[in-house]
Formats: sequence, structure tokens, C-alpha cells
Amino acid sequence: MDKRFEKQLKEYKRAGFTVKSVESGRGSHLRVVFNEFSAPQFLTTHTDDWRAIKNNIARFRRLQREGK
Repeated sequence: MDKRFEKQLKEYKRAGFTVKSVESGRGSHLRVVFNEFSAPQFLTTHTDDWRAIKNNIARFRRLQREGK
């Protein structure tokens, strides 16, 4: 797994989201299943922009509030 993506997963864990599984997707995307959501999330391995991780965390929190 790409070191940048591992850093992403650590940030998500720090924000309170637990990864259940990670599978290959298309191209630079991975299918990530979190314990908190019923649907998988498709995340890119190319997140050089620190805001992308923060935006994902904000999106995950919204999904969590909506109970998805």
C-alpha cells in the first residue's frame, strides 16, 4: 500500500473512523470499507493536497450524522 495512503488511513483513524477493509479499485482509487458506514467509500491514493483528507473527514462526519 502507498505510504501516502497509509497516512490518510491514520488521519481517518485519528478522526474516529475505523477501516474494515481496503481493496483495489480502478486506477489510483481504492475501495475502503469503514465500520461506520454501510456503503464502501472510494478514495484516491493521490492526495498531495492536505485539504482533501480534511474534506473526506468532513464528508464522513456528514454521512455518519445522516446514518448512512
